Amino acid sequence: MMGSGRAYQVAAAAALLPMLDGDMTRQEFLETMITEVTAHEIGHTLGLRHNFKASTWLDMEELANDEQTSLHGTSGSFMDYPAVNMAAPGEPQGEYFQSAVGPYDMWAIEYGYKEFGSNEDKHLEKIAARSQDPGLDFGTDEDSFIGDPYTTVWDLGKDPIAFAESQLALADWGME
Repeated sequence: MMGSGRAYQVAAAAALLPMLDGDMTRQEFLETMITEVTAHEIGHTLGLRHNFKASTWLDMEELANDEQTSLHGTSGSFMDYPAVNMAAPGEPQGEYFQSAVGPYDMWAIEYGYKEFGSNEDKHLEKIAARSQDPGLDFGTDEDSFIGDPYTTVWDLGKDPIAFAESQLALADWGME
């Protein structure tokens, strides 16, 4: 599903790329997308499941901030299927694709791989107790199937309506 969905997303975004204000080439654009997909698949080899709620970590203003997204990524996890983070012309542009290991990834890897020596249960309880921290939201395939609006694929941002409106505005602009 990631392959076909990402192909559609990237084709639409790449068609608009030359008309946008940035100076990223199509080659650079594709390389950053491949990095995101590769990191996602490595996450699976580490035992991580999909986390489709991770894309709700940032709001639209944070997603438009290149400093923020280059430091923290566009999603709380590489294990999401986030939309291409594409702003309309004249709007601030954050990174197009997830480029940083997210807080959920770090937390899940810590839980699964940290060695404690003794009292493992006590240490794991401490890690698990952080589940309410920002960026650690989790919703996987089953949550998506039951219709949780925050556990969807090809979205971004805390507010699904604001994201949809931004995508409609971008599509309207691209059709002009």
